[in-house]
Amino acid sequence: LNEVAVGHLVAMGHDSSFSVATAVAVVAVGVAVLVGRNHDQLMTLTSGDDLFLHRELAKGWMMWGDSTTPIPISYAAYLTKYILQGNKEQLPRPLSQVTAMDGYDTVPISKAWDYIRSERLQKLKKICSGEGEAKCRAAVNSADKRFKLTPLHLAMYSRDKYTADLLMDLGGDPSALDSAGRKPLNLTFENFVANSRKFAQRDGRSCEIPEVVADEAGEWKKEVRRLVREGEPIMIRGVAKHVKFSLDDLVKNYGDRLVRVGAVPYADYFGMDVKHLKLREFVKQSVEGDDGGQLPMYVFAKEESINADGFGLMSGIVSESFPVPEMFSDPQKIGPSALHFALGRNGSGAPMHIHSDALNLVLAGEKRWFVLPPQDAIYSRKHISDWVREDLEKANPRPLECVQGPGDAIYVPFDWGHGVINSGKFTFAYALELLSERDSLMMFK
Repeated sequence: LNEVAVGHLVAMGHDSSFSVATAVAVVAVGVAVLVGRNHDQLMTLTSGDDLFLHRELAKGWMMWGDSTTPIPISYAAYLTKYILQGNKEQLPRPLSQVTAMDGYDTVPISKAWDYIRSERLQKLKKICSGEGEAKCRAAVNSADKRFKLTPLHLAMYSRDKYTADLLMDLGGDPSALDSAGRKPLNLTFENFVANSRKFAQRDGRSCEIPEVVADEAGEWKKEVRRLVREGEPIMIRGVAKHVKFSLDDLVKNYGDRLVRVGAVPYADYFGMDVKHLKLREFVKQSVEGDDGGQLPMYVFAKEESINADGFGLMSGIVSESFPVPEMFSDPQKIGPSALHFALGRNGSGAPMHIHSDALNLVLAGEKRWFVLPPQDAIYSRKHISDWVREDLEKANPRPLECVQGPGDAIYVPFDWGHGVINSGKFTFAYALELLSERDSLMMFK
């Protein structure tokens, strides 16, 4: 369900014997070379015994070697995928004991986080007891030199109240500011959700997340950088309004390319049916047709030739309006393997899920977004149309909503829960996953 995940190799023209695992390994080596240089520099800045609490808190944060893209996913996302699958063999014992053999349709991310937090808290209690207490007290307000994150920031970032209480008992300062001016409590985003919905109602806006209009003067870029640094989702209106899209041209140029078709992205990962069709066959069957009366099907693919133009467009938006390289690695250095294109008719889309920071751009049609902060995020393999019809009204808390039109781009921060349902005759979009050197805690890896 990761909206930026490894594409099917057959669809990219590779021999089927070239495994997904091999492809991921090759990509990982390339990215390791890229981030390795930054990592050496970061460790020079952050090494020191006063940051040992940071390194303990960063353990179990990201899965650097197990992501299906060059960009890592959180350990919580990794565990939740296996809970959805019902794959007990890949889960720690405490989680395997409560996992159904056939998995689930929808799982709260908190189930995985509860396990991670419990394990981490026990270890920190051991480290900071007895003779270790003085050492922990001396380091509890240390901050890394690049992002000014304290141990308390890291605890609150993972919604870990009990570890936060332990750190404050050791003298942790709840008023400490990171480089974005955020106190630890700000990283729960509780006030953001309430205020974002309140301001939308006050202003008569249907979009419940912050909106920035990409004007010709370019001042909007400063506001985007500010909001991105704060870790908040943003709808950027009209950033690619000049780009024209033609489905006829897409089919004419790439109609014979094989694409993976499913009810949800990477459906086979969750034991659901997947078809491999030529793009023109999919358009005829699902865009011009109705999938034989079944739920709308969806293409979410890393087809290199189709994505070539899109990668230049997407990486340009990021490099010009995001804090690069201050916070993000340059997408051009990571390469197009972090980019997907999405195509589907009215009612298709992606169920609720999480992954790293990402930018999604619509060129045709519309997407209705449902967004939840990390502590409330859910992961689902349920078709988005069924979820909207059966689960949305009773969702607690209810997600923030916003409709994205042609030329609009939405930034979704690290581990924020989100799902989309397409509207209009069809929707075409690009999704680019980003490597945030802050949110991934790369400097403590």
